[in-house]
Amino acid sequence: MKNHLLSLIAVCCFISLLVAPSVSAQIIYIGDPSSAATQKRFNEIFSKNQDSESVPVALAELLPENTINTADLALTFPKHKIPFELLKVKLPVLTDYTDTLVVLWYLRKPENVKAGTVNVMLIAQDAQKKLAYFIDENNNRDLSDDGSPFFFEEGEKQRQVDIEDKRIGTLSFVLQNLEAAVAAPAQPEIAPYGTNEKSEKVVIAPDEKPPFAIHFISGLSSGSGKALLSYRELPRPDSDESDKTYTYNASYYASLHTTMGIAASLYNFYIGVSGSMELFEVGEQYLVEEFSKQGVPSRQLNHNTGYWPNMRLNLNGFMEYDFVIVNNLRFAPTASFTRYNFIQNHSFVLNGEKDINDYFTERYSYSFGGKVKYAVNNKSLFFLEVSSRFNHFNASSYFPYLEPESFNMKFKQFYGGIGLQVKLASFK
Repeated sequence: MKNHLLSLIAVCCFISLLVAPSVSAQIIYIGDPSSAATQKRFNEIFSKNQDSESVPVALAELLPENTINTADLALTFPKHKIPFELLKVKLPVLTDYTDTLVVLWYLRKPENVKAGTVNVMLIAQDAQKKLAYFIDENNNRDLSDDGSPFFFEEGEKQRQVDIEDKRIGTLSFVLQNLEAAVAAPAQPEIAPYGTNEKSEKVVIAPDEKPPFAIHFISGLSSGSGKALLSYRELPRPDSDESDKTYTYNASYYASLHTTMGIAASLYNFYIGVSGSMELFEVGEQYLVEEFSKQGVPSRQLNHNTGYWPNMRLNLNGFMEYDFVIVNNLRFAPTASFTRYNFIQNHSFVLNGEKDINDYFTERYSYSFGGKVKYAVNNKSLFFLEVSSRFNHFNASSYFPYLEPESFNMKFKQFYGGIGLQVKLASFK
């Protein structure tokens, strides 16, 4: 019964092809006589160049349930190690389009040719015999959510196309006009990556200008650590104590650190600036005095001594680089440099006439860490981050009787946080 039903369907399809007009809403498979015109144009443009720097491109056949096999593309270009995949695609509305081809190409970034992705494109003729190009701009295997297809203008030979891949990022290349290429006298070929030569040959080549983008970055983090500052006191004739050293200690239990900034990216490299405000929870604070009294070493511990700053404003410069891990995940090593001001009027220990920022000079910090980023969509990344920060200031002018060059401080914190990165604009 099943075989009879399949035979009946085949006969009906054959009759419908005989009586139907030339306009069709179906994909024309490779080898079908109806696709000869567009396929001829395609074959005149693209040779099977298997050079390791070429852009792999090939025709493909639409299989049942709108699936496409990448095997032919992978076997034609073995040097590129293209994955063998069965892609499930969603087609756009193809009413009034005929002579339609499925095109696969394997796109890579010049600086990281080992990471690539297969992109699907449809080329079809409309009722006026103009070629329409359906581009999967977000590379999600859905050609119905990318808007209307585009047509080359009269005299236009090429157009830049941007593909936003969640895993790799922005892939820019130049798409050639097949109609203009047919009329070209020279035999065209695929252009290698990195070429800067201008030629009348029709090629598909990567964008000569690398993509540049502006991003907004915000984050929320918290850090804890230990702080210490020490100095030696000058000999005092009115004291029987000598070789006296003061060491102030504090435990920073946590902080509330909010950050907002702007970054510029070139490929996967980022450099930017940000501002942040940080509120600290300072725990135990104490002073250790070490000295010799009449030749006898002594040590004295004073609890709750030293009022360590607990709020500050930061101005940060930072840089990072995204390494693709798998699918939508990236890892980015980070480094930053910070200048900061304390937001408080009280003194550390002694009552001073100036603001504490006038006494505590050379205020800066630097940090190293990493982020794990997850691509939420084509423009947004959610990230988790960890880092170590090393803080510094110089309080030599604050403490009386301080021996020159004896001031020393250590203040290291370990941070963890979350954040969001959003692409605001991209430029070519």
